[in-house]
Amino acid sequence: MNQTNNLLSVPVLRFLNVKYLLSPAEINHKDFELSMNTPYNSAFGKIDLNIYRLKNNLQRAWFVKNTIKEDQNLYNYLTASAFDSENIAIVKDLESQSFSKGEIIGLNWNIHEISIDVNVLSESAFLVLSEINYPERWKATVDNKDVRIYQTNGVLRGLLLNEGKHSVVFKYDDSLFRSLLIFSNIILCIIFFILIKPFLMRLLKEHT
Repeated sequence: MNQTNNLLSVPVLRFLNVKYLLSPAEINHKDFELSMNTPYNSAFGKIDLNIYRLKNNLQRAWFVKNTIKEDQNLYNYLTASAFDSENIAIVKDLESQSFSKGEIIGLNWNIHEISIDVNVLSESAFLVLSEINYPERWKATVDNKDVRIYQTNGVLRGLLLNEGKHSVVFKYDDSLFRSLLIFSNIILCIIFFILIKPFLMRLLKEHT
């Protein structure tokens, strides 16, 4: 980390929802504070492990004040120490603009569905969700209406929201998996029938 300067990219760690950093070496950085030191059995033997907490870490979902349209300078934006990931997002296919912040009222998360209750206080707002964007399978609805998910900060998901209280749901589309499961079960049944067919034929001959 010292050689690659990854620690200098604290904004990236924040929008990736990082809260703690585990390190066998001491870290002297203004954005990290030591939470505890504990013995740890590693592959190289017993070591002292330092657990650092990232200050001002972000929650799983939040509203930003400004968006910047993604361009060829994406990496430079995200790794700049001045990049404020709490208030600024780099968004693909969306013009740069300013928003008013909304409120996260409630958030429920599981592996296949994420529901967020929000309150947008003015005309429009931009919501960022710290989950990897996977447009082929993850879909979003706002008040049960399909909406577009914007690729945000290169890897995350973002939504445009209008004024008012809304129910936002991100849901994993497993229809392909269910279709393939049904197909595989049919194939297994056919194979099973082919395997037991000779036995059934012998039974029929013995009883005729």
